[in-house]
Amino acid sequence: MYLGEFTCKIDSKGRIFVPAQFKNMTNGNFVITFIDKDTLVFADCESWSADIILSNLTQPFDRKELILKYIKLNSRIVECDSQGRAVIPSVFFKQLSFSEECTVCGDVNVFWVLNKEKFAAEKSALMGEVSEFLKTEEGDNFYKSLIPFKY
Repeated sequence: MYLGEFTCKIDSKGRIFVPAQFKNMTNGNFVITFIDKDTLVFADCESWSADIILSNLTQPFDRKELILKYIKLNSRIVECDSQGRAVIPSVFFKQLSFSEECTVCGDVNVFWVLNKEKFAAEKSALMGEVSEFLKTEEGDNFYKSLIPFKY
């Protein structure tokens, strides 16, 4: 299970340092899927399917076959080297908006490699929404339900 958020380096050859706990969960082989200039998705080769990517999409869509073709055409198998680096295929690396650092976020069955600045802005907005939610009665009840005992 991929969980957590990490800042990772990418070298000039397009090698990304995969977080050790993610690399150790597999045999070191991943499928990389290019989503757009800000986003790559990594999945374990043994459990990868295009449907794994679809299950993580947040927007509804009507053209499933088109999206499946896009995912399959934009996916490659990579292997981590002995230092825990995976080479981002050059066809993907050349299109990315980031080239030195990125944010890696676990998402249970996959992990996302994201533009660090764009992710930071989205995370900040999310944290603001959560903060506002927790100020409501529903948010307060949710927060209290997380605490296993009363003070």
